[in-house]
Amino acid sequence: MKPPPEQNADLAFTLDLASHQAALAAFLRSLLPVGTDPRDLQQEVNITLWKKKEQFEPGTNFKAWTFQIARYHVLNHFRVLKRDRRLVFDDELVARIADHAESSIDNDMLQARRNALRGCLVKLRQTDRELLEMRYADPESIEDFARRQNRNPGTVRALLRNIRKALARCIRMELGEEALS
Repeated sequence: MKPPPEQNADLAFTLDLASHQAALAAFLRSLLPVGTDPRDLQQEVNITLWKKKEQFEPGTNFKAWTFQIARYHVLNHFRVLKRDRRLVFDDELVARIADHAESSIDNDMLQARRNALRGCLVKLRQTDRELLEMRYADPESIEDFARRQNRNPGTVRALLRNIRKALARCIRMELGEEALS
């Protein structure tokens, strides 16, 4: 029995989103001041991407769409810093830096990682893959997610951490990077 089309669309979107995380992190790091941790901003971007997933047209450039949304988040972040007098960059400078950063991220490397991720997701146990899909299909807190699953939040965190570690190991092996870890 085939899953409903919207479930397939959600899975495809989730795979695209997951496979672009390294590029998104690199893009954000290249735009933010040195010493700034991009993880909070990346999480905000991911939430926005998920909320706007219906606006993405399958078959178009997911990375470009992601980077455009990330760029708006960075501009907003700089406005907050500027308002708090912690930073004085104008929007034009940020846009020029973003253009340069976007063009410098290696598409071949990202495509290889995306392909490796897809291959590694297939290798996961079905229950682990389903847990990942359920967890990342809805941007809710771990506590709320665990409650819906009738599980302890600590247990869910540990399961997800182990699954992500297994995926990372698999991806490194697929890419021949096992010596780098």
